[in-house]
Amino acid sequence: MREGGWVLPRFRSCMHPPVRGLLRVAERYVPELRRHARVADLLDPKTAVPVAGVLSLLDATLIQAHGDTFTITGIERVQQGMREIDFAQTWLIDPVALID
Repeated sequence: MREGGWVLPRFRSCMHPPVRGLLRVAERYVPELRRHARVADLLDPKTAVPVAGVLSLLDATLIQAHGDTFTITGIERVQQGMREIDFAQTWLIDPVALID
């Protein structure tokens, strides 16, 4: 729902195809933060490795669970040249049944 830290207009957020995977939220040590944090990852259901192109969400917080959707907010660390930049990010999650 954000790109490069900027809120996407509603019409642009609809243009991004949904990404399917297994949601994992767990507390773990984050070396860059030098502390433990809740981290959300989207994993490939077949290999259990993070989905390519989807960054981890640090300090993940559930801000809404309504009907069949969940909203999680947090921070994505993006590599830009020699620096890592933290951007606010929001994930809109629509749970679906996984089919083998």
